[in-house]
Amino acid sequence: MDSLRSAPVLGARALALALAVATAGGCAPPRVQFAEGDVSREAENYDATLEQWTRSGKAYADLENHLRVVATFKSWAWTHAAVERVAKADSLRAADKAALKARYLDEYRARYEFVVAAWSGRPYWNNLDRGERSSWRIALEDDRGREALPDKVSKVSETVRKLPVEFSMLFPYIDEYAFTYVVAFKRPAEGEPGPVVGPETRWITLRFTGPLGRTDLVWSTE
Repeated sequence: MDSLRSAPVLGARALALALAVATAGGCAPPRVQFAEGDVSREAENYDATLEQWTRSGKAYADLENHLRVVATFKSWAWTHAAVERVAKADSLRAADKAALKARYLDEYRARYEFVVAAWSGRPYWNNLDRGERSSWRIALEDDRGREALPDKVSKVSETVRKLPVEFSMLFPYIDEYAFTYVVAFKRPAEGEPGPVVGPETRWITLRFTGPLGRTDLVWSTE
């Protein structure tokens, strides 16, 4: 039995986005491009860009759903689209928008970040930020089999009521039942081990595994 079925773990907007992600392109997630090219079109349509860079999954064990996750990769395209969304919503002046863009790009260049909303039937299973004591092992893998564990997993909020306004604006799938995290991986320097997200990358996988199940969230160019 699905342990989450007794609670509406996905709000209407979350469910709509999850279904759109799952069904786009004939049941395949939308294709992405990891190159840092011209993203002016993506920047003008935040909702479409958010959908393109968001994935959802469920972790099962013994036919029981123990975890649902919706994750957005803060890519080059998403970063520029997010700047436009926030700047427009807050009516930022040019100087303030430039400062916001600089901050977002600094974060993008420093690490690979995913915003993860997680739902579980039991709160103690929803502990992605507990490191080795977590119920889940989180890893990022690229198409060449290079894998890394998170450099940091930060819990943003356990309730939408305490969610920062910027998160509410940018990630509308987060509802009152979700725990929200930022999962960050170190961006390796040239020659360092670890997954690489770049123009030649074909796919990356954000993986959640543990005794309670497994789910793989994949962003692919193919």
